[in-house]
Amino acid sequence: MENKKFKSINFTKSGAGNLVGKIILPKKWLDDMEINIDNPFIELSYNENQKQIIIEKKK
Repeated sequence: MENKKFKSINFTKSGAGNLVGKIILPKKWLDDMEINIDNPFIELSYNENQKQIIIEKKK
């Protein structure tokens, strides 16, 4: 399975007028992590030193 993709972030305004960023993830990755409509929960963290966003399935 391909484990690296280059994506752009889509910026939109929220209902409150704040700017938010959204990323579309490949369905294969979501399937592999067993993330779906019934189990959509993830843990999102940001490493400021390494400038990395980390997405993990909520345990």
